[in-house]
Amino acid sequence: MRPIALQRSKTRIFAYGATNQLPVMGQFRATLECLSGATTTQVHVIKGNFGCLLSYQTASALGLIMLNVNNVKTEHATHEQLMKEYAHLFNGIGTLKNFEVKLHIDDTVPPVAQTPRRIPFHMRQKVSDALDTLESDGIIEKVSDATPWVSPLVLSQRKM
Repeated sequence: MRPIALQRSKTRIFAYGATNQLPVMGQFRATLECLSGATTTQVHVIKGNFGCLLSYQTASALGLIMLNVNNVKTEHATHEQLMKEYAHLFNGIGTLKNFEVKLHIDDTVPPVAQTPRRIPFHMRQKVSDALDTLESDGIIEKVSDATPWVSPLVLSQRKM
């Protein structure tokens, strides 16, 4: 084995998590071999008793490490493609059947039952029809017994 002439190095090398620079004596180009391959790379020489460290590129080229990342191939579907493929999901109004919501209510707050507001006579039939439609579509349901929390119906007429 012949002696290796070191070239001057401008590379600054730090130990992991350290703020002080390691003393770089120089660098040389070498061909590294291992059972699974060979590669030519730049080798930096540090003064002192430090272990050997290979870069990711060198270790990969030598076949010492392999990263098998599960790649997920994604296709950017357009809105129209999704609507066509899942048409059965996009018809009517969305409802969640056979599910009871658990509301977490602060026990220190007393229940409030507000009195209902009067519905103007000219709007009563529209409100009744709208409530019947919501009930028949399964969006709302009639309550047979009294509840401690009651809020009035608030009506607003659309301006056209």
